[in-house]
Amino acid sequence: MTVSFLKRAVVVAIPLSVAVGICLHRGCGATGPRVPPADANVTVGPRDSTRNYDLAHDFIRWFESSYVDNMLEVNGRSTDVAESVERIGRDKTIDRYVAIRRMELDYAVNHPGDKPVPETHLDEITERKYRHVVSNTGSSKKWINYNDEKLRQGVMAAYRQEVLAWIPFYRRLLSGPTPSDETDFRGLIKRRFTREEYEKTVEQSLRGTVTFYASLKKGVAWYAPWSPWVKSSLDSACKKDVAIWRATVDEIYGRKR
Repeated sequence: MTVSFLKRAVVVAIPLSVAVGICLHRGCGATGPRVPPADANVTVGPRDSTRNYDLAHDFIRWFESSYVDNMLEVNGRSTDVAESVERIGRDKTIDRYVAIRRMELDYAVNHPGDKPVPETHLDEITERKYRHVVSNTGSSKKWINYNDEKLRQGVMAAYRQEVLAWIPFYRRLLSGPTPSDETDFRGLIKRRFTREEYEKTVEQSLRGTVTFYASLKKGVAWYAPWSPWVKSSLDSACKKDVAIWRATVDEIYGRKR
């Protein structure tokens, strides 16, 4: 039995499972061309700009591929990820999850530099993410009240934390020339960030992840007979989501000796 939730929906609806409040966190949607937008104002040459963007996009897809493969079940139960893979295939499922995370990357392309993200832009991005998610909820409405204002505010706050973590990361990742022989996003990340800096970005983002799952619980009726199971599944999904992200540190920089 699966129960649909909400963390990663965008544009195209796919069922999200309770065991995967996880899938709520990512997103679904059609992917666009892997090139910077035409109005991108970056401070490097066109070839560097496109190469950096491609490598950054490779990083996003690499992570989402790992996410999909690791989230096929939670607590021994099938998830929305598994359902999506069965219905449309692994590649298209990954494409959908890539779409929402690319929002920060495309924003960084169009707004380079180190200026703070204006409040109006933060509100727009987080509202956009939340609107996409809620508009694509399915059977999860049986278990979660998405009209709960505490849930909404919590989810918006969670997305805000993530946006503030990843926009500076992508801005820096895109900046400066890249050697023509650099074809691996790991190399680009290691050129731009120390292990500690990358780890700091991940941990900042994960504070948003934890906030998200905690917020979902606010929409679960405390008196419902399924409430303990739903909340337990959300806790398990959160732990797994966090573990997948933290594993990327060693996967990029290698294990510490």
